Amino acid sequence: MTETGATIVEGVIRTLDHVPAGNPSWDGADPDPASSLAPYRLFNIGNEQPVELLRYIEVLEDCLGRKARMEMLPLQAGDVPDTEADVSALAAAVDYTPRVSVEQGIARFVDWYKDYYQAYCVSWFRWPAWWALLLTVAGVVLFIRLGNWQLDRADFKEALLRRYAASASAPVQDFAAVADAPPADGYPRVFADGHYLVDRVYLLDNPNHDERGGVEVFAPFARRGTSTLLLVDMGFLAGDGTGKQPQLPIMPAGNIRLQGIYAPPPPLGFQMGGDPLPGQKQWPKTGIFLNPADVARDLGHRLYPRVLALDPDPATIYTRVHTLDFSSMPPARHRAYAYQWYTFAVAAVVLLLVLHRKRRARKS
Repeated sequence: MTETGATIVEGVIRTLDHVPAGNPSWDGADPDPASSLAPYRLFNIGNEQPVELLRYIEVLEDCLGRKARMEMLPLQAGDVPDTEADVSALAAAVDYTPRVSVEQGIARFVDWYKDYYQAYCVSWFRWPAWWALLLTVAGVVLFIRLGNWQLDRADFKEALLRRYAASASAPVQDFAAVADAPPADGYPRVFADGHYLVDRVYLLDNPNHDERGGVEVFAPFARRGTSTLLLVDMGFLAGDGTGKQPQLPIMPAGNIRLQGIYAPPPPLGFQMGGDPLPGQKQWPKTGIFLNPADVARDLGHRLYPRVLALDPDPATIYTRVHTLDFSSMPPARHRAYAYQWYTFAVAAVVLLLVLHRKRRARKS
């Protein structure tokens, strides 16, 4: 109990045996706030020796064994620079003057506080070593971040699927309207006029359709009146199961009109070994990743930021599917992994609590 608490309790107990009487000399024109014609009295209970706030904090620091973090501010509205308890009326009425010092009061309060919360709040738990606590916190943070990443991947894939689904029914517009600034939240259906660079074909050698090997064929397309090239995804060309590169059909020559979805290029993944295109002297050029920046350097021309994925055509041998194959890792699986990581975070905390619980002594 603090100095204030101890003196107040003692003062209240002392006044219980002294029933107040009305003050016959009380005057409403010049009222005494501590008394009245009615039978009551008000007493100021406190220590007559003022204690500076910084001294109070210093004593509290000594009792707790730790330093306080203080932010010094100007005198706030409503604060008073000095306070002092006048207990002369209390001493005259009940013969009591508080004598508990601030050092005694704070020490008693800190001891009570520690005993109370040790007995009723954390009596079952012993404080872990710093390395155990640090390891648990690091693990919890890591697991939560991994869970959040999985949820972000699920949301990202669902957004991609919605965009591809919306593009299937979108009206066709001129490619020039979205060429350099495609909408961030959609994949527009466009048409473009120009001609293929028929002797410059690129093969993406890692896709699979229905568990069949093959290549995705890309060709640069020159629009009229501009040197910037549009990379066209002509579709998937299935292999014959022997692992050999499939035979490419003859590229259409001359000016033609193309129509399809203006979509982002294939993801790069983890690319090793640098740019493989300069080392290949013959066309078509093949890679397991297709980096538009590498293709632009190889062609010596700037490329538009996206690729044109051509609409399906029953007259062509190419397979053109305007959707994304997330069968191996659908959004629902990302969410399942997220909940798994969150469970690991909870398990780490539970494990810390279980390993650091206080064991009850066995009765002999």
